[in-house]
Amino acid sequence: MADRLAKAAVTAENCGIVVYAKKPKSTIIKETKEEGVIKWQNEWNTTNKGAVCKKFFPSVRQRMKLNIEICPELTAITTGHGKTKHIYTGLESLMTQHADV
Repeated sequence: MADRLAKAAVTAENCGIVVYAKKPKSTIIKETKEEGVIKWQNEWNTTNKGAVCKKFFPSVRQRMKLNIEICPELTAITTGHGKTKHIYTGLESLMTQHADV
């Protein structure tokens, strides 16, 4: 009886269409995370800021796969702040060499 009433409560009137389907919590978490990554990537692609950081991490998903310890030096390099101009020149030439291979 309770099951029938519950199903009737979530079924569109006279259509027989179920408007609610129970999902496991893990599925909801996975879908929510995926939506977040997609939204984050879209914002990352459309922003005009972070040009230096984008050279290192063009994809949000790829960056999330990396196990990188965040430190002041990494932050300075990827944000373009600090006295790191000489480092950029070396890194850009390395990146160019590897891209050509």
